[in-house]
Amino acid sequence: MRLLCLTLLLAATAATAQPRPATDSLARIQTARADVDTLASPRYAGRGYDRHGGAGRAAGYLSRRFAAIGLAPFGRSFLRPFTFVTSVVDGASLSVDGHELPLHAAFLPIPSAPDGWGAGEVTTVGHGLALPDHNAYAGRSVRGRIAVVTDPLPDPLPSTLTEPRADLIARIAAAKAYGAQALVILVDPAHLVYGAPRVEASLPVFFVARAAWPANAQTVSYHVEARPNQPVAGVNVVGFVPGTVHPDSFVVVTAHYDHIGTMMTGPGLDRAIVRPGANDNASGTASLLALAEAVRRTPLRVSVVFAAMAAEELGLVGSDTLAARPPWPLDRTRLLVNLDMTASGDGRIIVFGGQDQPEAFARLQHAAASVHATPAIALIPRETRPNSDHWPFAQKGVPALFLLTAGRPQPYHAPDDLAATLDWPSWDAVHRLVLTLLRSE
Repeated sequence: MRLLCLTLLLAATAATAQPRPATDSLARIQTARADVDTLASPRYAGRGYDRHGGAGRAAGYLSRRFAAIGLAPFGRSFLRPFTFVTSVVDGASLSVDGHELPLHAAFLPIPSAPDGWGAGEVTTVGHGLALPDHNAYAGRSVRGRIAVVTDPLPDPLPSTLTEPRADLIARIAAAKAYGAQALVILVDPAHLVYGAPRVEASLPVFFVARAAWPANAQTVSYHVEARPNQPVAGVNVVGFVPGTVHPDSFVVVTAHYDHIGTMMTGPGLDRAIVRPGANDNASGTASLLALAEAVRRTPLRVSVVFAAMAAEELGLVGSDTLAARPPWPLDRTRLLVNLDMTASGDGRIIVFGGQDQPEAFARLQHAAASVHATPAIALIPRETRPNSDHWPFAQKGVPALFLLTAGRPQPYHAPDDLAATLDWPSWDAVHRLVLTLLRSE
């Protein structure tokens, strides 16, 4: 009887010493929530490169998290700084007929807008192109006025304007050539998205939701506080866990931690609009940290690099920099997995690179078959594209997969991309999928 009681006691002790999977998942999600809540908090100001300095503070936070997890740095520090040049818009306001339009909800400045302010009367200019056979400016006086593009692009579009953003460049050039002091382009709400400064703007340019523009608008006033072509400091945060059998072979996990920051608005540019970036990409950064903790607890046969990337939103600047000067040998990199927007799915996971890397995608499918999730994981393979930080490494021959969740509506590059909007079962399914893939190395 004593032996039976002792056996039962030991069994009970073992059961409490080894957390159940549900308990593991709960603890993991709680830690990830804390990371997302921190990165998406006002202190980090949208993790941008504007005057609020949120990206730099976020790099410091991640360096401390890497140290607490127990990752090893390449060299003396997890921080790998670099400099680059970009255009920064710190603030913008736009009023029509004396009524202020709300930033993000109704208008956005072009990310490369020049600094300045002004006011003027409105002239509509149709499609806004100065084509040889259809000049939208013909017979219209726009000198010193606000040119407003009201019509879609002509169809068919001239072959000279079919390259990406060539139409926008041509519209800006036409407005400048005809003497407009600013250009307003009416767009559908789905196209009102703030992004990287990919087009040089020689005059203030504003994108305005069609529904927010008065039918008979007469006057416009605007104010832009900007720093075109500004030298900026970025910091990638990189650490690793040495492999137990093949430490000179590597797999890499990446996620960008930057977002698009804070923009001031209002007549005096004294009201801050924070774009917190909870899903994009505090969620992916939390995924990277959770994977780092799991691998640190149980190291793999190969070494695993964890790289939190800077300046992805400004054109993959951080990953370009790291791929050009990696602290580990790229020719010994077996696989790279990039994670971006990992908490907005309904079971579907888009896998960029899945069509180009059939061996890696087959292993990911095998991993998905062993992960029990509700709803079930459905992988959607796509070709490799230059849409996140996997791209510079893929261009150098590294097998790379980019995973992001899909299916649930989620705010994008907007003030309402908040931690409260995230889907944590979806996030946890991605975590378990990627960890299973890594352990198959």
